[in-house]
Amino acid sequence: MTALHRESSDAAFELVLTHDSTVNTGKIEAQLKDGILRVAHAKAESAKPRKIAVS
Repeated sequence: MTALHRESSDAAFELVLTHDSTVNTGKIEAQLKDGILRVAHAKAESAKPRKIAVS
């Protein structure tokens, strides 16, 4: 998923991102570089597809 959001101002601001229960909140990383905020997150184990062995 790629989302672009641009704001330009010298004033302080706050950005709140919401997520659903499929995101592992312990593995959210954010990086601000050259005015670009990158947010990376991993799926929760419960949201990942499961493999079920069929014999």
